[in-house]
Amino acid sequence: MSAESAVPVFYGLLVLALTPLWPMVLRSRVSLVNVGAASILAGPIFVICAAFPASPAILLRGPAFDMAAFFLVVAAVIVVGAVIALPATLIGSAAMIQIGDHIPWTRTPTAWTLVGGVAASIPSVVSGVLEGDNIGLVFAFAITGACCALACRRGIFRPDLVEIP
Repeated sequence: MSAESAVPVFYGLLVLALTPLWPMVLRSRVSLVNVGAASILAGPIFVICAAFPASPAILLRGPAFDMAAFFLVVAAVIVVGAVIALPATLIGSAAMIQIGDHIPWTRTPTAWTLVGGVAASIPSVVSGVLEGDNIGLVFAFAITGACCALACRRGIFRPDLVEIP
């Protein structure tokens, strides 16, 4: 199995393994607006981070590209990224909310950023993407996970919403 096909397989297995967590997700106070926004942003953030090393060469090549094709690619990136990110952001948000209810320092944006970055890059590290010259993919997954975690966290831990035990 190639590294490119191993990442979606590991991701799918991870989502299936986390199926027992869905009742926790449904009972938690996850903000579906934040999760939706994070899922929609996941694809474009990933593509920007993955294309970052190649962007100077693309920009120097010139403005010869088709706008219709560009918008079609952007739409596909948004849809595919949202489909991939939705289960991860739902489960991750619910888990971090549950942990944050018991451990106060995990409510901080720094904790959410670190957990999101590590959790998003685990499938690519486990699948062996690091064997080749694909460290940029791990970087793209980590940045995408961190940004999505911050988007999911927004407004959840307000003092009027959280009861400290």
